Amino acid sequence: MKKIIIALAVLSATVPAETEFNTVKSFDGKAVHCKTIHDLYRNKTGLYLAKATAATIEDQRISFKINLSFLACVKEEERFKFVYKGPYEKFQYSTVLVEDMMVAQAKEVKLKAYKDGVYKILTSQIIEDDSKQVQTITVDLKDVLNAGNKKRGSIDFWVVKKMNFSIEGQGVDFDEMINYGSYRINFNIVNTEEGLKVNLL
Repeated sequence: MKKIIIALAVLSATVPAETEFNTVKSFDGKAVHCKTIHDLYRNKTGLYLAKATAATIEDQRISFKINLSFLACVKEEERFKFVYKGPYEKFQYSTVLVEDMMVAQAKEVKLKAYKDGVYKILTSQIIEDDSKQVQTITVDLKDVLNAGNKKRGSIDFWVVKKMNFSIEGQGVDFDEMINYGSYRINFNIVNTEEGLKVNLL
């Protein structure tokens, strides 16, 4: 896996320069574009970026500090671009089958995590309604260490939204769970004079 997230490279021209990433996109990640009217529909429920900035160990539990940014693909004055947009804000879009606008809004947004190959949900926590926020994932160290190597490990995390879709005046109103692509954090553990230390790889 490459250290630079390929799927996020397309955002570099539209996301502020201070945004940097050291997590690795896992197998379900896809490149995201905001260049055409079709991209407005493809990204109709938003997208997110993530950066793991720190990790600590205490009492055989490991905590990861994660910066999250939520965005939307929009068209402004004939120009397509990504903008920051809170995870609970409304999205409106049209379809080829219906002239009226579909309204999509998240009723619940969670950050979840698991160990690749195990798929036991290690955390499931509610996300705040801020376009930029910091979340901390804390799990048992034994659940994220690699088999056969107790000094290295990884954890995958992703965002899931419970979305409500509706069309006013047409009786269309339903909920749907939307799972977004996951990120992987690789790390190793080293012994220091102050105790165990976590290095993000």
